[in-house]
Amino acid sequence: MERIIKLTILVFLVLGICLGSDNGGDLEYLGSKKLLSKNPFKNDTVLKKFEEEIKRIKQEGSYQELLEKVKEMEQYIKTKYPEIQCRKSEYKWKKGGIGEIIIDGEEATDSNTSAKSLRWSGDKVIAGSGRMERAVSIARDSNGRLYAAFEEFHTTYNHYIIRIRVSSDNGDTWSNWYYIYSEDYDLLYPDIEVGEGWCDRLILSFYASDIKLLNLWTFDLDNPSNNCSWCIEARDPLGAGENIRPRIAMDYCDQWYVYIVWIEEDVSSGDDVYYSRLMFPCDCNATPSDPICIGEGVVNNVDISWGNYRLWVVYQVGWPGPVYLVKFNTMFGSPTGGYTSELLFSAYCLWPRIALSNHDNKACVLYTRAVDGDENNTNLGFARTEDSGENWEFRWFNDPNTNARLGDIYYMPYSSDGNNFHVAYWEDGYIKYMNTDDLYYWYNCSTVSDNSSNSDEDYVSVLANRENEGMVAWVYRYSSTDYDIHFDNNFAYPDLKVVDIWTNPSSPKEGESCYLYAKVKNIGDEVSPETKVKWYFEGEEISYDWVSSLNPGEEETYFDSYTFQVCGNGAFEACIESVGGEVNTDNNCRSEDLTVICTHPDLAVVDISVSPPSPKEGESCTICAKVKNIGDKISPSTKVKWYVNGASIGERDVPSLDPGQEETVCKTYTFSSCGNFTIKVCVESVSDEVNTDNNCRSEDLTVICTHPDL
Repeated sequence: MERIIKLTILVFLVLGICLGSDNGGDLEYLGSKKLLSKNPFKNDTVLKKFEEEIKRIKQEGSYQELLEKVKEMEQYIKTKYPEIQCRKSEYKWKKGGIGEIIIDGEEATDSNTSAKSLRWSGDKVIAGSGRMERAVSIARDSNGRLYAAFEEFHTTYNHYIIRIRVSSDNGDTWSNWYYIYSEDYDLLYPDIEVGEGWCDRLILSFYASDIKLLNLWTFDLDNPSNNCSWCIEARDPLGAGENIRPRIAMDYCDQWYVYIVWIEEDVSSGDDVYYSRLMFPCDCNATPSDPICIGEGVVNNVDISWGNYRLWVVYQVGWPGPVYLVKFNTMFGSPTGGYTSELLFSAYCLWPRIALSNHDNKACVLYTRAVDGDENNTNLGFARTEDSGENWEFRWFNDPNTNARLGDIYYMPYSSDGNNFHVAYWEDGYIKYMNTDDLYYWYNCSTVSDNSSNSDEDYVSVLANRENEGMVAWVYRYSSTDYDIHFDNNFAYPDLKVVDIWTNPSSPKEGESCYLYAKVKNIGDEVSPETKVKWYFEGEEISYDWVSSLNPGEEETYFDSYTFQVCGNGAFEACIESVGGEVNTDNNCRSEDLTVICTHPDLAVVDISVSPPSPKEGESCTICAKVKNIGDKISPSTKVKWYVNGASIGERDVPSLDPGQEETVCKTYTFSSCGNFTIKVCVESVSDEVNTDNNCRSEDLTVICTHPDL
C-alpha cells in the first residue's frame, strides 16, 4: 500500500507539473534537439480529462482502476507526442564517493561451526549484531572467497552504513572487511560484483539518501584500502521519490567494463532508467561515461546483465506493470552505440531480474507475477530465449495461488555450460532455490531457510559455484528493529588429501639420489585447481612437484628426485597447498618416519707399484700408489705421502673421489744404496672418515747393487 500511495503521489506530481504550470519540467525535443521552454501538454484537453479521472479514481476507485487509467494516459502521451523522451541527465560523474571507508578486519561475532559439512541443512549467519541489517548482495572470487554487502544501522552515526564481510572458508566464518559510513546520510541498496581481468577488484554500488547521490566504488581484492570511487546526483531537482536502486554488471573479458543502471526521478516523465559504464575500474583516473536515459515511465525496478558479448537491461513500469527489455547494439555497451527497446511482458509484473549465458545465446528473465494485478496473489514467471531474443518462451514456476515472489537469478559467468542458471525466491515464508539443466526444466527445488515466520519478504540474493551448486542469502527478521543476514549453501568443495608417501629406496643413503613419492586424491565433490605438493624432512622443505587439476574421486602419484645430505631418523612429510574453496585442510599433510642411512668416505691405498720393479742403485725409479674410495660418500681432496724405511720421501695431492672411484698417484725416487727396503704409502684421512686402518700400505722392495767392471 505504501508503494501504491507513492505511485499516485508521483503521478499527480507529474501531472501537476505537466498540466498546471507554464514552466513545467524541460523536455528534450528530438526533432530539433532543443529544450522546450514551454510545457507542450498545457493546452491538451484530453490530458486534462485524464487528470480529472485519475483524481476521481483516487477518491472512489480501486488501485487496479488507477493503474489502468495511468497506463492509458501513458499510451496516449507516447502516441500523441512521439517526440517526447526522457530527459538528458543534467549531472556528471565526480571522482570521490560520499562517505568514509573504514578498513575493519576484525572477526565477525557470528560463527557457523556447522557450515563446512552441511548442504541446504540449516540457516547460517553472515551478520547478526542485534541491529538492523538488510538489503544483502553476495559475490564470489576465483579463489573461493565469499563477499556479502548489506545495509547496517550504526548506532554511532545514527545512519545506515554499507558493510562488507568476507569468508575464505565457504561461510564457516566471516570477517569484517570494511564499511563505508556517512555522518549525514543513510547509505542504501548495495550491489556488488567481482571482476578479475586487468586487475582484480570488488565493485560496489549504492546510493545516499536525501541527497540521492549514486556511488560507485572499486576495491583491490587483496587490499581494500586500495580503492577508487565516483559519485553522481541521481534525481531531478524537483523529484520527490527515493527509488534509485542501482544495479551493476560487468563483462568477463580482458578489457572488461563495469556497467551500472539506476532509476532517476524525472518530474516530466516519472522515474526513468539511466545507464553508464566505467572502463578499467582499477584506474582511479578513469571516469564513468555520461549517463544516458534508456527507459521511461513510472519505473520501479531495474536489472542488468552481460554475457557472451551482450548487454541487456530489464525494467518494470508501474506497480505492478509491464517489463521492458533494452538490448545494447554493441557487445561492450557503448553509450553512443545505440540500443533497442521492446515490451517483454505486458502482464502485471514485479521485481524483474535478468541473467545472460556467457557460453551461448541463452538468456532468462525472472519476475514476480501478480495474478490478475493482485500483488498479494503472486507466483514466479520467467521468459527464456536460446537465440538472443529472436524467440521467447514464457512459463511460471508455481501455482497461481502459491504466493511466491522476490526472486533472484544468477548465471555462473565462467561456466562452460550454457544452462548454468540458478534461481532463489521467497515462497509462503520460506526461501527456496532451483537450478536448470536446459533452461526450460528447473529442478532441485530446495527449501533453504528454517523459519517461515521470520523470512523477510525483501532482499533475496543468489550466486552459484558450478552447475548444480549454489548459495542463497536473505534477510531474517527477528523483530521490527532487528533484521539479520542469513544464508545457506550447497557448494561443492574440493578436498585434497595426501593418502600415501614413500621413498625409493625405502631407506635412502646419505648423499645418494633417491625418489620421493606422494599420492594425492581429491576426496571432495568439486574439481580442484592446479596446486603444489611439497616434501619436508625434519620440518625443512626439500623438494616439490606440481599437482594437476583433479576431478572428484581422482588420485595421482607425484614424485621428484632428491639427494639427502643428512642422515639419521627423522619425520618425512608431504603437504599439498590448499586450493580456493577448500574447507577441510586437516588432511593436506601426511607424515611418516624415515631412516636415512649415514654414509662415510673410506680411502684405501689398494696397490703400490715400482717401475722398474727391481730398480738399481743410483738409478731413478717411479713409485706409484693406487688410492680408492671404498666408502659410500664422496671424499674431499687430500694428500698421499711416501716413506722408505720410515723416512718421508715426498707427497702428492689426491683429488675428491666419488664412492668406488680410484686415483693413481706417482713419485720419482733414486735409491742411493742397494739392498732390501720397505716402501710405505699413506693417504691422509679426511673428515667424516670412520675407517682409517686401510689408509696405509707397505711393500718390500729389493734394490740391485751395482759394481764397477774392472
